[in-house]
Amino acid sequence: MSSLKTSVPATSSGDRPSLLLHNLPGDDHKPITRVSEVQSAIAKAKTKNNILIFLGTSGCGKTRTCYELLCENWGLYFVASKQGNGGSSDIERISSAFNERKTQDFEKNREIAVGIVRCAILARLLILRYCMKNESFNKQRWLLIQVCQNIFGKIYNYDDDIFRVLMLKLIACPPLSVTALISEIYTKFDKETFIIVLDEIQVLETVDKGKFRSRTNEHEERSLLSPIVQAMKEPASSVSDNRCFIPCGTGLGILSLEEVLNTGILKPETDILKFTEFGEWQNIDDVKNYISKLVELTDHDYNDLYYRFRGRFRPIVTCVEDIIMGKSVTNVVDGNWNLLTKHETSKQSLYKQLSGIIERERPNHVKKINVLNLYKKVALVYYYSGSPFLFTNIDQMSIVESGFGRLRFVDPPTKSDLKKICDDDNMLEISSVDAESMFPAYAGENSLVAYVDEPFAIVALSNFFKNNGELPDEILEIMSIASNPSACGTLWQTYIPKEFEQMFNGEVNVSMMPIFSEIAKKYDLPAFCIGSPKLVKSSKQSMPLTKNATTSGYTLNEFFTESSDERPAFFIPDDRCGPDLIFFVKFEEVEVPVFVQIKLRYSIKTIAGALTYPADVRQESFVTNGPNGRYELRASQDKLIGIIDQENASTVFHKDHLRFLDVLKNTMKRKKTDEEEKTGEGSKSKKKQKRAKK
Repeated sequence: MSSLKTSVPATSSGDRPSLLLHNLPGDDHKPITRVSEVQSAIAKAKTKNNILIFLGTSGCGKTRTCYELLCENWGLYFVASKQGNGGSSDIERISSAFNERKTQDFEKNREIAVGIVRCAILARLLILRYCMKNESFNKQRWLLIQVCQNIFGKIYNYDDDIFRVLMLKLIACPPLSVTALISEIYTKFDKETFIIVLDEIQVLETVDKGKFRSRTNEHEERSLLSPIVQAMKEPASSVSDNRCFIPCGTGLGILSLEEVLNTGILKPETDILKFTEFGEWQNIDDVKNYISKLVELTDHDYNDLYYRFRGRFRPIVTCVEDIIMGKSVTNVVDGNWNLLTKHETSKQSLYKQLSGIIERERPNHVKKINVLNLYKKVALVYYYSGSPFLFTNIDQMSIVESGFGRLRFVDPPTKSDLKKICDDDNMLEISSVDAESMFPAYAGENSLVAYVDEPFAIVALSNFFKNNGELPDEILEIMSIASNPSACGTLWQTYIPKEFEQMFNGEVNVSMMPIFSEIAKKYDLPAFCIGSPKLVKSSKQSMPLTKNATTSGYTLNEFFTESSDERPAFFIPDDRCGPDLIFFVKFEEVEVPVFVQIKLRYSIKTIAGALTYPADVRQESFVTNGPNGRYELRASQDKLIGIIDQENASTVFHKDHLRFLDVLKNTMKRKKTDEEEKTGEGSKSKKKQKRAKK
């Protein structure tokens, strides 16, 4: 690795570099986040209620955006949890200060807590007013004092938390004098928007729960978050409207926060604006442009970082910080990947978030939604189709946003929208969203949705459910309860890859495989059939097992031209392509494509007659490997055709799969009978049977 190209500040603890603090706006440095868009959102918020909620998952860039915003606007930065975040512990101390003074009167409790919070605000304002006596003092330096006060404390030989200490002293002051002084200092900032940020707000959602009540419904319990939000939204009754309060955090309960904002004051707020567009790594060049200003890496390193950690910003930033500390790129990438996707104890691990549910460290039911089942659906969708999962249901979004989903505003199409351009009912169901589940969003308007599409998030989900043996079993369970025959066929098509993965495991000679063994007894197998065929599969953990042309946009041409490491193991082409499934297997000398035609006959009651023709060897046109790695049609090449029927199904498929197929046959037969009765064919058939009996 090349040497560090520029100086990088350290964290508050001094044990590692902090790119969060690197090159903050001011002097010659410009913002790298979407601060200009935030400023526009703040302007809109000021016309409504002076509140702008920052929504986004952990590591999406919220805190850096807050820092850059406060380098361009005078304001206050509070953090609800100092651990790992730096800053003052004044907000953390509010709970104990309140509990020392609490009463049995809920409204009195609110008054006490609001008064303490206003003392925290005044403490900041008094120190800011003092610092501004120095003409060279600027917004960036004020931000750094708030988030890295221990560094400045060392300069002035002061090792305590000055903001917390002053807040506690101000509590003894009469509340009216506190608000009067707040109003007086606020007048110095009338010419520009004054910002108050409360970061890591999710920490407060359960603190002192039940010690406060809603101001619009006295039976609804509230936590300490309610009076804190009330005070920060309106620090004093006569402050300028040229201000904005920004609550910010991860795992934010969207609806519950809005309830807090509404019920913490006597006049409910409506239409509270939210900002979610914090950005993401756009491409490899975006990653390279950021890192190369700090250290120089190889193209392979840039590619590996982007491929594994594309999406939110923090994972790649953490990797770069580790590299700056002298660790090898390979160890850094592998270490952080394993930390996010496999680690069972680290708080940073997405895997740990899931195991914590099983270990009862986190609730498995939120608003009557089974959290593990919800995450399992996400894993299944990606694992079997290669498509990201999109949530429009507000309750589900609040769950996945805790770490696995990224929030965006989009205008997703509903089924009625798509009917204008598509007549296929199945495609309409797959491609649209249920407008009824989008509350409080509305069809036809920009709606808040959550995407789960980042490689490390998907792999963490897959690792967890595969380690618990739940992915294949889950899809079989879904298949067994599906009532629509078309849906059953589609589900079977997505489950079949797991059967072929086990079938072509490279451990059984082709002549001994149940699907080909009877052929081998009667005929010589084609010349390429030497050894034990093994599924050609990418070594990349984040590569989905299957991609579906319909749902992922992945094309047949891409599947045939990409290297085995860059493509999924299985491809489900468009319905018009012919085969239902395509994959590659490796023999001793050659790699050949396998085309699967799936036939489910509803006229057969049991598995015994599910598939019809005997296995055979034929001379037909065959797609094979051509020059330059491309696949071309070549006539009269050996083609090995294997059929799964009543003779070999029990040796090819496992028992659960066979039971499912029996259920599926009966389901499809009932469907055909119902259709015949609707058209009158069923009654004709029954009459013929009665006549025959006579």
